[in-house]
Amino acid sequence: MKQKIDCVSDACTEVLVANSLDIFPVLSNDEVVSCIAGKEADVGAACEATVRLAAEKWDKQGSYRDDITCLIVTFDQNTA
Repeated sequence: MKQKIDCVSDACTEVLVANSLDIFPVLSNDEVVSCIAGKEADVGAACEATVRLAAEKWDKQGSYRDDITCLIVTFDQNTA
């Protein structure tokens, strides 16, 4: 199974988003960042928001939707 790994970052936190090729075909990096923003301390909620939005977009495109897997890892740049 192929997987796509993307990394997005802001001024305080770097975020690694690993997924099963079902998120980035329908969501832009900015949309994923919006799902994560403010939820860095609760990556479960960030994953849930990302998967929910991807599922909604897949459903709008038609009847096909594969399993959506999302793993988010945060790296706090303010700690040494």
